[in-house]
Amino acid sequence: MRRTMLRATLIREAFLLLHSLASNPKYGASVLQVLTNTKAQSRLFLSVVSRITSRRIQENQTDKADIIEMARELLQRILPYVRDM
Repeated sequence: MRRTMLRATLIREAFLLLHSLASNPKYGASVLQVLTNTKAQSRLFLSVVSRITSRRIQENQTDKADIIEMARELLQRILPYVRDM
């Protein structure tokens, strides 16, 4: 149980960092270009973000709701880069 909690916390923090970098006006374009550098990277990233956005939220899971909302925003940011491939 503890290991699962630590894993979830690590994934959450990594996702928060990625979202912050992708949303930054100075670094956003560079980060999105790196994430979509190849078709394999694009597919993997879209797969992860899609899994996150498809999760269901229960009433008292505000942290999960925040992550899902960030994933949706990130998906909207990355789609133009993927379409250009």
